[in-house]
Amino acid sequence: MEKIDKYVHGMDWGKNEISFNDFKNYRKYQYDLIKDYIGNNIIEVGTGDRSFTKEIFDHNHNIERIYSIEPSETLFKLNNDKYNFPGLVQFDCIDLFDLTEKTGIFDTAIFIHVLE
Repeated sequence: MEKIDKYVHGMDWGKNEISFNDFKNYRKYQYDLIKDYIGNNIIEVGTGDRSFTKEIFDHNHNIERIYSIEPSETLFKLNNDKYNFPGLVQFDCIDLFDLTEKTGIFDTAIFIHVLE
């Protein structure tokens, strides 16, 4: 029996309707809304296609660390090699509620399209 990804199972990703590349202006718009509030040690919850991680990294030059988590194995594997990031950007396939104190302390938590 095939393992069901409880995070993305049954979701309509609009594969035939729009490309994630079409979201470039939208990602920039999202970043511009929060850029003044982003610190240096960031946890991003819901990595998805990693395009917002790229937006953060490309426009914020004071970053010490981005720890970006995606609970869906499907999305994590699908986008694993989408962009190249330096070592200060770390990706992990883990649910937010499974993190421990070993993960560290962050001054910024970003949740983009994960609460709807």
